[in-house]
Amino acid sequence: MIDKNTQVFFEQLRGIVGYYSFYSRAIKLLFIKYLLTFSDQLDIKEIQSYKTISEFKRKYDEARNGVFVINKEDVTELLRSVEFLKKESNVKLADIADDLNFFYDQKTQKDIISSLDSFVLKNDRENIREICDYLLYSSYNDVSKTGSYITSKALRIICMELLDVKGDEIYMDCYAGFSSSLTETKELNRYIGYEINNEAGLISTLTCIMMGIPDFEIRNEDYLFADTDNKADKILSDVIFGYKREYPDLAKHYEVQTKDVDILSFYKAFYSARKSGSVILTVPGKFLFSTAKAYVELRSRITKEGLRAVISLPPLWHGTSIGTNLVYIDKSYKGNIEFVNATKMRFGDKRESFEIFNTGNVISAVKENWVGEGEYNCVSADTVLAQNTWIPDRYVNTEKKNNYRPVSEIDEELKLLYK
Repeated sequence: MIDKNTQVFFEQLRGIVGYYSFYSRAIKLLFIKYLLTFSDQLDIKEIQSYKTISEFKRKYDEARNGVFVINKEDVTELLRSVEFLKKESNVKLADIADDLNFFYDQKTQKDIISSLDSFVLKNDRENIREICDYLLYSSYNDVSKTGSYITSKALRIICMELLDVKGDEIYMDCYAGFSSSLTETKELNRYIGYEINNEAGLISTLTCIMMGIPDFEIRNEDYLFADTDNKADKILSDVIFGYKREYPDLAKHYEVQTKDVDILSFYKAFYSARKSGSVILTVPGKFLFSTAKAYVELRSRITKEGLRAVISLPPLWHGTSIGTNLVYIDKSYKGNIEFVNATKMRFGDKRESFEIFNTGNVISAVKENWVGEGEYNCVSADTVLAQNTWIPDRYVNTEKKNNYRPVSEIDEELKLLYK
């Protein structure tokens, strides 16, 4: 949990900028504090970069006392001087400066700097993870479109616990948004995130830098056009639906007879994983039950090639009342398939969290192949192939059965009792 002073700073910042794009603006200011605090620990090889950072620190000290106002050009030069920090990402750090107009205002700059000085930032991944987690929770109801780049905490916990990224495994997020899933990683060293929105890709890059991920790459491009076959060990992906763009080369590449982008994006994620890799996809309900030929063929194909679990959850996506479905694939897995109907489980305010107990049950059910009545059941791949449906209710009895005693047995006990 972050300390009180850190919370106070971000609450004051929200009072200045409002809810609109609060998360991205907060991360940008946090990154400036990160540069000012830890510049001596960065591997700065260019002497000009060192001079630029030193000059910015001098102006920052003057602005702290209200003597000098830092302007957009100062921030732009600072960010250009540390472009080397972005690793292989194809975003421009200098773009941060465009969205900090509130910081260049002489009336608010001194107060913001004073607030930035009021809390301690640690140069370790855990501290940055906690701050990002707090900001994500505070921003989940962001009324701007950037709210859609945030994945709810319940979803982050379930997906990352199941994927369980370790050591030097490559973790890929196909539609990274703000890379909010990174808050639930512990041993991550290699990360690839695809994000077509430049602003979200920029925030992802800042997050990776501050978390100290040794090997990361944020690609500001359309994932469906990228060369990703056999590229990662663990993959998190959505499927694209309602998209007008066509990808004829994908259908040919994956040998499927369909133009539907949602199906093609599913196969794209599946084949991006290595032979022993794992994939979790968030899919709309039609993937579970549609009788259209392309969906029937997909379910059959994936069931034979490592389907591990199908999980139906309450609505956990930003701005929607539609339920959330997860398809979990482990290409090295050959056992029975877990079906979980968690649609009636309670979740917390802002859809940010299931109760921890319920989240833990979902994870344990999949990892331990729970069998029984209620919300969970584990069945053979042959059973799933025969039914050709992934709807959990087909395999799970959600009506709790009561083991009522026969009336005759109760009558006999009453007779003996009142003799």
